[in-house]
Parts: sequence; C-alpha cells; structure tokens
Amino acid sequence: MKQRVLVVDDDDVMQRVLQAVFKSQAETKVVSSVAEAVVALASFQPDLIVSDNIMPGESGLLFLEGLAREGHPARRVLFSASEPESVRALLRAGTLVAFVKKPATLEELQGLLRA
Repeated sequence: MKQRVLVVDDDDVMQRVLQAVFKSQAETKVVSSVAEAVVALASFQPDLIVSDNIMPGESGLLFLEGLAREGHPARRVLFSASEPESVRALLRAGTLVAFVKKPATLEELQGLLRA
C-alpha cells in the first residue's frame, strides 16, 4: 500500500516539485496553507506531513507543533529555506522527524518517505 503524504507549501513551484518527487511512491495531497491543511486532514489521513515554515497565515512550524501536541500519528517534516532556532530541540523531542533545508536534493526528498 502506498504511503499518504500531505504537502503544505505556498510556493507553486515547490508544490509541483514535491508532487513529482512523491507521486510514484505515495498518494500525495498538496495544499498551500495551514488553513487548507487543517481542512484536508478531516478527510485525508497522511503518514507523512511535509510543511514549509513561512507562509501567509499560520507558520508551518506552529502547525506541526500543534499536531504533535494533539498526538497526530503522521511523521512531521519541516521543509524550509531558513532553520528556526527551535528545530534541534523539536527533533530531539520527536515533534519533527526531520528538517530539510531548501533547496534539497532529490535523494533528500525521496528519503523522507523512509524517515
């Protein structure tokens, strides 16, 4: 059975790149904001959530932290051009399974399915 991946990124190019990277190995849903992600989670149960950090509205980091507090079972990955100060602590605490800095290699992105 294919994994299910939710991609949260407001950049159209990154949405297309991530969709292309994951589509052969995972059922992928792409949304452009945290608000859209919250709606998507009502009907789409992902195994992996890959979120940009800086987006209009709520940040991806706050979204992923909230999911962790709620006990959401999906693995959570922050995918961003800048590394927030709290990332290392969130990785140690298990809030995030990975932080991937943009731009990333194809191998780094494909490796997220195994994270």
